[in-house]
Amino acid sequence: MSQVPQPSENDLAEQLRITELYKAIEATVSGPAQVPQSPGGTQIPARAQPKVTEVSPASGAAGTEVTISGTDLATASKVFFGTQHEKPTVVGPTSLTVPVPSGIPVGKGDTTVRIAVLTELGTAIAPKAFTVQ
Repeated sequence: MSQVPQPSENDLAEQLRITELYKAIEATVSGPAQVPQSPGGTQIPARAQPKVTEVSPASGAAGTEVTISGTDLATASKVFFGTQHEKPTVVGPTSLTVPVPSGIPVGKGDTTVRIAVLTELGTAIAPKAFTVQ
């Protein structure tokens, strides 16, 4: 029987940081966007926010190439699969490709994680969880 490795203190701190990030994103109030204005009354254009619309495939083992589709993804620098991350190998404005990182603990069954894409414009969370096999 193999043992599941115990996370280090740094791993736990990173997981807490990501959990807090997810909470902050989920707490964002949706509604009509307000256009900021300069002191002179001129409208300041709002920055586009990245958005993930689809992840394909929806499951895979470490090393599996995953395509993430959405908007404003061109500046993606990291993709988190739960607490583990990888750098995208191909990046474009509406899609990116990234391998499933190693190091995600998988016990006797599959592990479900959230995917978060970090860009210069903000963080986009995938609408559905990803299953690591």
